[in-house]
Amino acid sequence: MNLPERPITILIAALGGEGGGVMADWLMEAATASGYPAQATSIPGVAQRTGATTYYLEIFPFPRRELNGKEPVLSLTPSPGNVDVMVASELIEAGRAMLNGFVSPERTTLIASTHRIYATVEKMQMADGRFDSERVHEAAKQLAQNAVLFDMRKLAQESGTVINAVLFGAMAGSGVLPLSRAACEAAIRHGGRGLVGHPQREVARHLALWMAYEDIIRVADLKTRASRFQRVRMEVGAKEGEPVVVIDFLKPGIEEFASVLPYGLGKRVHQWAERRGKLDAYNVGMHIRTSSLFGYALVRSLAWMRPWRPMSYRYREEQALIERWLALVADAARRDAALAREVAECARLIKGYGETHRRGKGNFLAIVDALVENPATADAREQAAAIRKAREAALADPEGQALGKTLGKPVVWMKPVKSTVSGKTSHG
Repeated sequence: MNLPERPITILIAALGGEGGGVMADWLMEAATASGYPAQATSIPGVAQRTGATTYYLEIFPFPRRELNGKEPVLSLTPSPGNVDVMVASELIEAGRAMLNGFVSPERTTLIASTHRIYATVEKMQMADGRFDSERVHEAAKQLAQNAVLFDMRKLAQESGTVINAVLFGAMAGSGVLPLSRAACEAAIRHGGRGLVGHPQREVARHLALWMAYEDIIRVADLKTRASRFQRVRMEVGAKEGEPVVVIDFLKPGIEEFASVLPYGLGKRVHQWAERRGKLDAYNVGMHIRTSSLFGYALVRSLAWMRPWRPMSYRYREEQALIERWLALVADAARRDAALAREVAECARLIKGYGETHRRGKGNFLAIVDALVENPATADAREQAAAIRKAREAALADPEGQALGKTLGKPVVWMKPVKSTVSGKTSHG
């Protein structure tokens, strides 16, 4: 047998919500169905747009049935100068990959979208802190063996799909992978995700995520699951019998306390704190050793409150907003499928906890009020485009300034708060 000297290595850098994990699954499914040994791993990114989540795959381009029982040894991490296909869902992520040495003229095909989602460091500058995109284009010409660069987000929008589908198509069409078009299409069908023309499919996905909102009861449940401790031991490389200490850093406050109270009481407490701008004023920092008996019992006791959740203030609030969103999607679906899809995608704004959740919810309500319930146009396609533009602005800028410019008015995340000193009204 003339075996290949090395596997084909693929490194994917995708931002949160762009389906990088789904795309990695498609690649694994296509490779496995084609009979090739393959392996994938992922490294979580950092919040607030300071880095992408990366997915690393190795595919040995030789049928397993012809290896006579042998198995190739595949790596879990990429190394500079040894990446065959570098995929980036945004231009600055392509720049990061080149800066870190993962793109080389001897080997690497660089596939990247040229659209921009500004990084935190760019938005922190006093003046124009945007990175010069042309420098990335020039670097790609010099550092990549082959560069496939175009605006994949625009193509995804025009096609009514998401960017991971375009990235996957670009990889399949690059000729670098040993995967046929039929195998790639079958992988997408088998996964059941990324298919266009099914806005109720998107509703189901976002509904499942929304229903799993993070209050202190759910967080406590997640932190005390046996699978979590097993994952921690695996990540730190602990041997059997070797002790591992797990310390959770928590900072609950009025908002978290009110969320699990009975609806009427929780609402009054929350409104009291909101009027005075005190939602984050009394947060208490806690370091709990959940790997100890006492720490585990303390956190687990919160998880045992799960049957209480349907009676809590947070549940009633989330359920009311979910039902409002579902009704809007249904109304939009009666007019146009593309419009319904854009309304459904607005649920992506509702995520996280604390201030992050409040901002996302404020952005969601601003778009719903201005563009969904009170659109400036009767044309469904124009309305869908306006919703998409506003949603992308909100996702790209957590501070809400980009969304405010898109809507033509500032976005207010909290109710007006009257100052007891000056008597003037300000916004949180």
